[in-house]
Amino acid sequence: MTRRCARALLIAVALAVLAAPGSAHHLGLIVPPDDDVTLGYKRIRSVIKEGRFDLAARECGATPLGRRLDEASRQAPPDVGSEVRAAIARRDAPGTELALARFFLVIVRGLVSEAVSRVQDAALTERVKADQALKLLAPRPNDHILEVGIGTGLNLPLYPRNVKITGVDLSEPMLRKAEEKLGEIGLTNVALRVMDAQNLLFPDNSFDHVLATYTISAVPDPVRTLLEIKRVCRPGGNIVILNHFKSDNPVVGTVEEMIAPVCVKLGWKTNLKLKPLLERVGLQSEQIHRVNLLNGWRLVRCVKNPGASPEGRRDNGAEGRRQNGAH
Repeated sequence: MTRRCARALLIAVALAVLAAPGSAHHLGLIVPPDDDVTLGYKRIRSVIKEGRFDLAARECGATPLGRRLDEASRQAPPDVGSEVRAAIARRDAPGTELALARFFLVIVRGLVSEAVSRVQDAALTERVKADQALKLLAPRPNDHILEVGIGTGLNLPLYPRNVKITGVDLSEPMLRKAEEKLGEIGLTNVALRVMDAQNLLFPDNSFDHVLATYTISAVPDPVRTLLEIKRVCRPGGNIVILNHFKSDNPVVGTVEEMIAPVCVKLGWKTNLKLKPLLERVGLQSEQIHRVNLLNGWRLVRCVKNPGASPEGRRDNGAEGRRQNGAH
């Protein structure tokens, strides 16, 4: 998705929220309902309706809402914090409502800018992130690696030459491009197969390590896919996932929930949560790295049956290859 498309999508969401009947100027639609700023916002509107402007003024003081008003005023004109406080001082209920609405729009503008930055960051640093993923995989000579969702072979030039690689993807056209890339870079240690990540046609414990980049949020069933990845990985092997997961930031996370239905139709999920996903498949993260400043992209390393020794894994692997043959 381009920066322009992301901006248009999020602005459309903001406009839809503002246009919703009976819900205009309601921060609870854009941030969690129990957020301190939202609660302060609701209290101001409530006491103004009762004509208690002194309490409304106090709510704009040294409170989470007051700090957010000051922060919004510093971002860019208009000075919404001063507008809200001035309207309250005038005991102007309609003017206060209008100033609060402008405050809401400043928040939406900030959310759009942050979300667009997340998309741009993801687009600009794909190669850097994939390189980090390969380092976490930590393959040894002669290890057999499965890459799930290999696509056009973006990661192929990053692999060491002394390992064996099997790449699978559901898209034949993408795999044809990956085949072309193999010829361009002269790799002979790679086998490519058309395959559904949710139904991997390999025996249990077939691979020393498994890598999945930009895949888990793009498949219809992330749980089933990760269960399959776990199944085909040998005990003691690394499972490395590079993917976008729902932000820990409650405000950005709420926006991701809001745009999730649209994004699902476009082919990926914005609201996939990391911790519940790992819990459902029985994996624990050994390492989690945030690979951008806004925390959307995570690089996760899990180990299947962490107690298994590398030596035992390699012995089992050799036996499995003798029994199962080439993949």
